[in-house]
Amino acid sequence: PPRLHIFMTRDIAPQICLIVSCLNLLTLQLHAAVCEGDSTLLLPPPLLTTVKERVVFLATDPSVNTDIQLCAQNTLKSGWMILLKEVNERAKMLPSICDGSETPGQKFMFRLLIESLLSPWELHK
Repeated sequence: PPRLHIFMTRDIAPQICLIVSCLNLLTLQLHAAVCEGDSTLLLPPPLLTTVKERVVFLATDPSVNTDIQLCAQNTLKSGWMILLKEVNERAKMLPSICDGSETPGQKFMFRLLIESLLSPWELHK
Protein backbone atom coordinates (compact mmCIF):
# COMPACT_ATOMS: atom_id res chain seq x y z
CA PRO A 1 0.00 0.00 0.00
CA PRO A 2 1.13 3.57 -0.56
CA ARG A 3 2.84 5.15 2.39
CA LEU A 4 2.97 8.79 3.29
CA HIS A 5 6.28 9.66 4.78
CA ILE A 6 5.77 11.51 8.04
CA PHE A 7 9.09 12.31 9.60
CA MET A 8 8.98 11.55 13.27
CA THR A 9 9.85 14.64 15.22
CA ARG A 10 9.13 15.72 18.71
CA ASP A 11 5.98 17.41 17.53
CA ILE A 12 4.22 15.90 14.55
CA ALA A 13 1.13 18.08 15.06
CA PRO A 14 2.15 20.49 12.26
CA GLN A 15 2.50 17.54 9.87
CA ILE A 16 -0.90 16.21 10.88
CA CYS A 17 -2.41 19.67 10.34
CA LEU A 18 -0.84 19.87 6.89
CA ILE A 19 -2.22 16.48 5.86
CA VAL A 20 -5.67 17.28 7.26
CA SER A 21 -5.64 20.63 5.44
CA CYS A 22 -4.74 18.96 2.13
CA LEU A 23 -7.49 16.40 2.62
CA ASN A 24 -9.99 19.17 3.41
CA LEU A 25 -9.04 20.99 0.19
CA LEU A 26 -9.42 17.78 -1.79
CA THR A 27 -12.81 17.19 -0.14
CA LEU A 28 -13.96 20.66 -1.22
CA GLN A 29 -12.76 20.06 -4.79
CA LEU A 30 -14.51 16.69 -4.95
CA HIS A 31 -17.71 18.08 -3.46
CA ALA A 32 -17.74 20.96 -5.95
CA ALA A 33 -17.14 18.59 -8.86
CA VAL A 34 -19.95 16.28 -7.74
CA CYS A 35 -22.36 19.21 -7.26
CA GLU A 36 -21.50 20.51 -10.74
CA GLY A 37 -22.17 17.07 -12.21
CA ASP A 38 -18.53 16.72 -13.22
CA SER A 39 -17.23 13.20 -12.78
CA THR A 40 -13.56 14.16 -13.07
CA LEU A 41 -11.10 16.48 -11.44
CA LEU A 42 -9.33 17.04 -14.76
CA LEU A 43 -6.38 15.06 -13.45
CA PRO A 44 -4.38 12.66 -15.58
CA PRO A 45 -5.54 9.08 -14.84
CA PRO A 46 -2.23 8.03 -13.19
CA LEU A 47 -2.41 10.99 -10.79
CA LEU A 48 -6.07 10.32 -9.99
CA THR A 49 -5.18 6.68 -9.27
CA THR A 50 -2.41 7.78 -6.90
CA VAL A 51 -4.73 10.20 -5.10
CA LYS A 52 -7.37 7.48 -4.75
CA GLU A 53 -4.88 4.92 -3.40
CA ARG A 54 -3.49 7.35 -0.83
CA VAL A 55 -6.91 8.50 0.37
CA VAL A 56 -8.17 4.91 0.67
CA PHE A 57 -5.01 3.97 2.59
CA LEU A 58 -5.39 6.93 4.95
CA ALA A 59 -9.08 6.14 5.47
CA THR A 60 -8.61 2.46 6.26
CA ASP A 61 -5.16 1.66 7.64
CA PRO A 62 -5.16 1.23 11.44
CA SER A 63 -1.68 2.78 11.75
CA VAL A 64 -2.91 6.17 10.51
CA ASN A 65 -3.50 8.97 13.01
CA THR A 66 -7.20 9.15 13.97
CA ASP A 67 -7.66 12.78 12.89
CA ILE A 68 -6.13 12.05 9.49
CA GLN A 69 -8.19 8.86 9.14
CA LEU A 70 -11.48 10.62 9.87
CA CYS A 71 -10.63 13.39 7.44
CA ALA A 72 -9.74 10.88 4.71
CA GLN A 73 -13.03 9.09 5.37
CA ASN A 74 -14.89 12.37 4.88
CA THR A 75 -13.00 12.87 1.63
CA LEU A 76 -14.18 9.46 0.42
CA LYS A 77 -17.76 10.18 1.52
CA SER A 78 -17.74 13.37 -0.54
CA GLY A 79 -15.92 12.05 -3.55
CA TRP A 80 -16.51 8.35 -3.98
CA MET A 81 -18.32 9.09 -7.26
CA ILE A 82 -15.04 10.42 -8.65
CA LEU A 83 -12.36 8.49 -6.76
CA LEU A 84 -14.18 5.14 -6.86
CA LYS A 85 -16.06 5.70 -10.10
CA GLU A 86 -16.15 2.18 -11.50
CA VAL A 87 -18.69 -0.26 -10.06
CA ASN A 88 -16.42 -3.22 -10.78
CA GLU A 89 -13.58 -1.57 -8.89
CA ARG A 90 -15.76 -1.04 -5.82
CA ALA A 91 -17.11 -4.59 -5.98
CA LYS A 92 -13.58 -6.01 -6.23
CA MET A 93 -12.53 -4.08 -3.12
CA LEU A 94 -15.09 -5.82 -0.90
CA PRO A 95 -13.29 -9.16 -0.44
CA SER A 96 -10.04 -7.44 0.55
CA ILE A 97 -11.89 -5.53 3.27
CA CYS A 98 -13.61 -8.63 4.64
CA ASP A 99 -10.48 -10.26 6.04
CA GLY A 100 -11.91 -10.64 9.54
CA SER A 101 -9.90 -7.90 11.28
CA GLU A 102 -12.81 -5.43 11.32
CA THR A 103 -10.85 -2.28 12.10
CA PRO A 104 -12.84 0.97 12.20
CA GLY A 105 -11.34 1.93 8.84
CA GLN A 106 -12.38 -1.36 7.27
CA LYS A 107 -15.89 -1.04 8.70
CA PHE A 108 -16.12 2.46 7.25
CA MET A 109 -14.94 1.31 3.83
CA PHE A 110 -17.29 -1.68 3.83
CA ARG A 111 -20.29 0.56 4.59
CA LEU A 112 -19.19 3.12 2.00
CA LEU A 113 -18.79 0.50 -0.72
CA ILE A 114 -22.14 -1.15 0.01
CA GLU A 115 -23.94 2.21 0.14
CA SER A 116 -22.26 3.32 -3.09
CA LEU A 117 -23.26 0.13 -4.86
CA LEU A 118 -26.87 0.61 -3.76
CA SER A 119 -27.02 4.39 -4.19
CA PRO A 120 -29.74 5.98 -6.31
CA TRP A 121 -26.98 7.83 -8.22
CA GLU A 122 -25.50 4.49 -9.24
CA LEU A 123 -28.87 3.05 -10.20
CA HIS A 124 -29.64 6.01 -12.48
CA LYS A 125 -26.35 5.78 -14.39
